[in-house]
Amino acid sequence: MVKNKDSLRPANPLYACVIMRHFIESFQERLQNDLPKGSLNKWMDGETIKMSELLREFQKFWALHSEKYLQGVKYLEAGPHFLLTAFLRFLANGGATVINEFADGLGYADLVVLCAGRSYPIELKIKDNEASRAKSLEQLLGYMNHLLTKEGWL
Repeated sequence: MVKNKDSLRPANPLYACVIMRHFIESFQERLQNDLPKGSLNKWMDGETIKMSELLREFQKFWALHSEKYLQGVKYLEAGPHFLLTAFLRFLANGGATVINEFADGLGYADLVVLCAGRSYPIELKIKDNEASRAKSLEQLLGYMNHLLTKEGWL
């Protein structure tokens, strides 16, 4: 781990991947009971992911199952991030790549889904107030510009 003035960060991307896999492993194992494996095709339109529809499906999943999945999670603030990551990775199952803390030159987008040469940036925030929303949208727009994509999700 590398410490800067505000946070701890993994020393390199490989460590970051291993740490995230550790946190989401139990979620992914439990998803086998609640989701059909590798069902990303349901949200595909040719080589394009219908990300808005997929994230609406996650919201439905969250409403039905979040209490069960977050029970016993030591880092409750990070629980939603872990569950969304596990959900996306489980559905992608080789059809897409889900990257956490994607370094894009402007900072780190929380999640980026890569599929068929396209990027789908997702910035996760706790809904707080209009000022934080505006700042979050600005951050997401920066990622979108850098990734050369016209869509992003907050």
